[in-house]
Amino acid sequence: MKYKNILFYAKLSPFKHTGVFPEQSLHWDWMQELIEKEKRQLNILNLFGYTGIASLIAASAGATVTHVDASYPAIGWGRENQKLSGLEEKPIRW
Repeated sequence: MKYKNILFYAKLSPFKHTGVFPEQSLHWDWMQELIEKEKRQLNILNLFGYTGIASLIAASAGATVTHVDASYPAIGWGRENQKLSGLEEKPIRW
């Protein structure tokens, strides 16, 4: 799937989640706008980051991101999404 310049996999988890919550898009847009307006390097902490869409949007907007989630499979999914989006060189600490 795609949201703006972010590509991501939508697939069913063992809990039947698809890996994305589209209702969060308002937050993603708001966050992207704030990061892009800032004149300094921002460090973002994304707690409960799940499959990483918010982290990818923040990194693509220019922030350095620390992404935290207790689910090891979700972290792997986020890394896959980072690669799929062509953002491997963006500073995301998983």
